[in-house]
Amino acid sequence: MGIVEIRGTGMLSGLSNLVIYSSGDERFSKYFGFTKGEISEFLEGDQERIKNAMEWYNGYYMGSHQMINPWSFMYFVSTGKLKSYWVQTANIDSIRTIINPVVSVRLIKVLAELYNGEGYEIGELSTKVNFGSSFDLGLILCLLVHTGYLTYTEKKVFMPNQEIKYEWINCSFGVTESEICGSPFQRNIRNALREKKFNIILLERLMSEKLLSLSFFDAKTENSYHMYYFGIFIAVCGANSTTSNREGGHGRYDIKIAVEDMNRLFIFEFKQSKTVDALEKDAEGGLNQIFEKKYYATGQYCQWTCFAIGVSFFQKQMSGLKWKEFQVS
Repeated sequence: MGIVEIRGTGMLSGLSNLVIYSSGDERFSKYFGFTKGEISEFLEGDQERIKNAMEWYNGYYMGSHQMINPWSFMYFVSTGKLKSYWVQTANIDSIRTIINPVVSVRLIKVLAELYNGEGYEIGELSTKVNFGSSFDLGLILCLLVHTGYLTYTEKKVFMPNQEIKYEWINCSFGVTESEICGSPFQRNIRNALREKKFNIILLERLMSEKLLSLSFFDAKTENSYHMYYFGIFIAVCGANSTTSNREGGHGRYDIKIAVEDMNRLFIFEFKQSKTVDALEKDAEGGLNQIFEKKYYATGQYCQWTCFAIGVSFFQKQMSGLKWKEFQVS
């Protein structure tokens, strides 16, 4: 029937009462693609070629079966070259139109996790992919499964193989390698903020270590530290998710990070201490200021989980992160 579900839209449509099978269903699943056993027999046991074919073209789940892209595999056999074949077979302008306006905001964070071999949970795979005026991350990911740019198993999506990773970075979607991969430091910051249980210990360690890269000549005012970390967070989380010096409650917060797909909000208040001994007390003062000024009370984040964080600096030394988790009411 094609890529996504087709059914009549009207009450008296001539196309109705269909039984729908998707790549997430078990029945018939073993017939869509080649298995490792099949390509091993075809390649007459050549272990090097089998290994290369598995790395580049394996990884698509059909039900519980992991399959190899038949189109790409046959072109590999024909040409003897490991390259992207399947993704050149269709015009993806319609997919690009949906993705490009949002790829740098929310989807890019998910793509980074997928590129590094992680899965992203979406629940049941929907075949009814319809887009209205609002962006829905789950529907985008379902569409990418149905169009072959991701795969699905156990209620999670994954990037299936090297062919698809190459396509994401080099061809269709205008996503750069630095956006998806980032540096190890950026990935660790992102992981600390997005772990199921906020990893405050990892974030504190990363911020403290990064402080050693700041010049003594730049570390002169509270704003120096504020803007230094603002640049770091905006590189990791994106300009639309990370803001600074905006009005909130009864004042202006230092840094706010809104993780929309997790309904998670981070608010940072930065302080500069006059002595090393004052670091911890000043950080507590920063944390208290967030609540006194109600920086989170914008009406936009009702029922979100908020992490208020106070931190203080003296030269190249940093306090511990003083923090409190609560639900915005």
